[in-house]
Amino acid sequence: MIVTAVIAAVVLGWLAFVAYVRTDMTVVPDVSGMTLNDAYDAVFEANLELDWYPVPSSSNAGEAILEQTPPAGEQVRTGRVVNVGVRIPSARSRLPDVVGLTLAEAERRFADAGIGRPDVRFVDDSAWAEGVVVAQEPEQGTSLNAGQRPAVIVSRGVEDQQIEPPSVVGLNLQQAEEVLRQAGFRYIVREPAPASDTNVGRVVNQKPSGTPASTQDPVILTYGTAGRGFVRVPEVVGLGESAARTRLQQAGLQVLDVRTTARSDRPAGVTAVAPSGVTIEGSGVLLTINRPPAATDPTPDSSPDGDQAAVTTPPETASSEPTTIQATAPLRQSPSERRVEFRFDPADVALATLQTQPYQLELVLDDANGSRSLFDTRVPGGVAVEATVFVEGDDALLQTFVNGVFFQAWRP
Repeated sequence: MIVTAVIAAVVLGWLAFVAYVRTDMTVVPDVSGMTLNDAYDAVFEANLELDWYPVPSSSNAGEAILEQTPPAGEQVRTGRVVNVGVRIPSARSRLPDVVGLTLAEAERRFADAGIGRPDVRFVDDSAWAEGVVVAQEPEQGTSLNAGQRPAVIVSRGVEDQQIEPPSVVGLNLQQAEEVLRQAGFRYIVREPAPASDTNVGRVVNQKPSGTPASTQDPVILTYGTAGRGFVRVPEVVGLGESAARTRLQQAGLQVLDVRTTARSDRPAGVTAVAPSGVTIEGSGVLLTINRPPAATDPTPDSSPDGDQAAVTTPPETASSEPTTIQATAPLRQSPSERRVEFRFDPADVALATLQTQPYQLELVLDDANGSRSLFDTRVPGGVAVEATVFVEGDDALLQTFVNGVFFQAWRP
């Protein structure tokens, strides 16, 4: 009887896991030949994200997608970014006037003029309705070179306010986020609580709560989960692919996808894993592996656990362009502050435009000393940013903003 019960439990657990994985998978649509607007619609319908890069062409034909990654028909996790190459006509295009239009209307106006989707930045401006374009760069009528990408500045509709967030404890996540957004809070971070049989999918705690807070700051919602526990993602950066897979499997995780880079300035092997920190037991992770043109395949080292070390042949000549810049952040203000090393690398995120075009990177800190911007700097395309920052207290929160748009938040 005991053996039968154990076997039944294992089978039921496996079936539940398979159902979970299949639920989160989707098929990449075929967007070749489409305009960007049509491609956005097709990709969003498949629960995926889309990013594009220009493909200059001598043809007089209009804008069209010539290539895509991942390929059409491939099964991937929902939420993954589909990167597409868009044919940009060689003839110059003049920038239409989009000030006063909504962001969606502005994007359609650009598409009709044969111009790709613009970069978007947001500002607090109570004089304009939320979602309306208040400025554009370059100005109306400017001639654009092939592949040049305009930018628009969009109003958030209200200025920063100090108000007490409404209590959403007990609501489900969707209801809680809607209540907070109606109150003016735009940045909401979800954090899972340890597995429990109660309050599944409902908010069990929120920060801040009971005190006034800036509507610019994130509200952290802790929600109940059930069915599986949590595990810490092991450190695999620097290992070869097979050694990384083995270590992740030993931790109860699986590799769902592998993204490769070919950077001669970085060693071969795993350069990033997502998610990092703590994740749900049995869930999947994404590995980023660097395979430099001049590097040999990772080979096993003599370490006791059999991990693989990255073996790299240095390039003959260093690039004349910098691959990493050091951002200047405020110095330590008190002995109690602790040191945190920060790095943002476009090669480790699935945004192709950051590897080819300049971007604006801001790092914001919220700790015991309040909320403040540590740096806000313009970075050349493909260049990483490193900084040494100092935080106060154990409940600090770091946030990155790329081109004025919230990108990521984490607790160091």
